[in-house]
Amino acid sequence: MINKLNIFHVASECAPYAKVGGLADVIGSLPFSLQNDQNNISICLPLYKQLISYKKRVNLHSVLVLANAENVTVYKLIIPQSNISLFLFYNKKFISEGPIYLNSQLKTTNNNQERFAFFNLAVIEFLKKIKTTTNIVHCHDWHTGLIPYLIKKEPKLIKIKTVFTIHNIANQGIWEVAKAKKMNINIPKTNGNFINFIETGLRYSDFITTVSPTYAKEILTKKYGYNLTPLLNKRKNKLVGILNGINNDEFNPVTDKKIFYNYNIKKISVKKLNKTKLQKLSGLPIEPKNLLFGVVTRLYEQKGMDWLAEIMPHLKNLKVQIILLGTGDKLLEKKFKLLEKKYPKTLRVYIDFNLKLAQQIYAGSDAFLVPSRFEPCGLTQMIAMRYGTIPIVRATGGLKDSVIPYKKDKNTIHGTGFVFTDEKPSALLDGIERAIKIYHNKNIWKQLQKNCMQQNFSWETSAKKYISLYKILTSKS
Repeated sequence: MINKLNIFHVASECAPYAKVGGLADVIGSLPFSLQNDQNNISICLPLYKQLISYKKRVNLHSVLVLANAENVTVYKLIIPQSNISLFLFYNKKFISEGPIYLNSQLKTTNNNQERFAFFNLAVIEFLKKIKTTTNIVHCHDWHTGLIPYLIKKEPKLIKIKTVFTIHNIANQGIWEVAKAKKMNINIPKTNGNFINFIETGLRYSDFITTVSPTYAKEILTKKYGYNLTPLLNKRKNKLVGILNGINNDEFNPVTDKKIFYNYNIKKISVKKLNKTKLQKLSGLPIEPKNLLFGVVTRLYEQKGMDWLAEIMPHLKNLKVQIILLGTGDKLLEKKFKLLEKKYPKTLRVYIDFNLKLAQQIYAGSDAFLVPSRFEPCGLTQMIAMRYGTIPIVRATGGLKDSVIPYKKDKNTIHGTGFVFTDEKPSALLDGIERAIKIYHNKNIWKQLQKNCMQQNFSWETSAKKYISLYKILTSKS
């Protein structure tokens, strides 16, 4: 039995260094909860162009990739207020040019699949070179999907156990076999002329996790498994769903410096001041009786944003306001800006990625919309509840696992939000109308706010489950 574990998390994002979505929040928070006297935690991350300033940090390694043709410099820093080592992988040709995720408009020599394949190879060479004995390599999403296979074919690393976490199975990393072979990657059981990063991770990892218990069940079905259901069902005894958490220190209405007025569960009435300030900031009419909905999301159909757009003509006749913050599908961005012009007293749209405004929306809104078609976990509903903002969600994935449906039992108010099941715009509208009805009962609404703020979505519980899994895997070594 190993007493102290050396655990490496490998990912494409890590807050606050490189962030596009929720993956960054997970990698920026989970390792803090895993570090203790029994664990040494490290994170491996590409050194993107936006991180070039970190090259000035001390302690570095140098590894050669692709038959010694490409040099990779690995810079090390200790994440502040922790003992966590962050290793940043620099290579100008494959990694360190362009943004976190490349798009077709950029004139680069590689694409996302080549970039992350190279990063995977560099991580392997790094693990071979360092003197520390590595016990667990925890890979996150398709960007790291080749690592479990590469570890198993490398004699020097064969004792390392791998965990592969699915953050969103819809994004799989499909890559031409011919291009993979040019990088000396020859993965068996490829699908015709293509390899699949996430399938490779699922097939060769020692254990698979997803980011919520319900999503772990959903991906075993044809509807949610995105053509990987047969493989997942074969490996379901090595699959578990562990609900993501949030950083309670970062998302705290008592101390948050980004919001207008701080408050706690005993002074929840101060939340109304945040609402008024948010209405004023956004140019919406300052109407205390109007139910103010917040939306902080990526604008895609997966997130149910087309449903929200479709029901806007109905919402304009109700006493509601909506503030939406997000970027994504260009057609949806354009549609919402047109709807904003059409309904200026009801809708305000910010096509932007703005962390400060996001916090102000969490704190200033009465309710929060997350009408996703599918949602592996979702963090925004948890953050909203932290601020006493009541979520309206569809019963899927982590939304179902984290939001308790409202229910009144005699004089007791149960639940933390409003949940709908059907995948259609009218179901979302029904959820909104139920929220409006309850909003005008001040006592019930206030109790729901308190119920939300009493929820604990810290990483502590989830971290214990990961540590237990790590110990089980290493005890079999």
